[in-house]
Amino acid sequence: EDVRILAPRVTLVHGLDTFMRSLTDSRDSGTVILTHLYLLIGCALPTCLHVLLLPPPNVPAFIAPFAGVLILGIGDTAASCVGVLYGHTRWPASLAGHGTHKTFEGTAAAVAAVLFAALALTASTQAPATPPAVAQVVGVACAVVLSCVLEACTSQIDNLFLPLIFYSTLLLAA
Repeated sequence: EDVRILAPRVTLVHGLDTFMRSLTDSRDSGTVILTHLYLLIGCALPTCLHVLLLPPPNVPAFIAPFAGVLILGIGDTAASCVGVLYGHTRWPASLAGHGTHKTFEGTAAAVAAVLFAALALTASTQAPATPPAVAQVVGVACAVVLSCVLEACTSQIDNLFLPLIFYSTLLLAA
């Protein structure tokens, strides 16, 4: 951001500025583009908290350090792609805020993508003889659904608080 702001006339920086501005919306206006920084911090924050807190080593707690990448990198991306391409049923303005284009189809895609990624992450690291308990799977599913619905119902930039909510609900499910 410093280079982009301080050297706007450099050709490479001008191209970077044009590219980054094309990925923003009305919620991110001004000189400094915070959305991209929030995204990076949001992906890293659950991992940093997990190292500091050292929660118990069971399935939801194992997935917890990846909460930012799961909910933002996988869930938000799936919601956006499916919502734009196939979304028809919009969330009510009373829930999602005015001016939002979030759809039920996008939210459902986010839930499915995060659940699949969490299952794949768990399966790749656990011994086949020890499948997760039903209560843990239900806990993870509830955390995913709650976080994805919360993402759909906010019109703010949620890249900072959404991973923290998902991380917290995963630890509560542990």
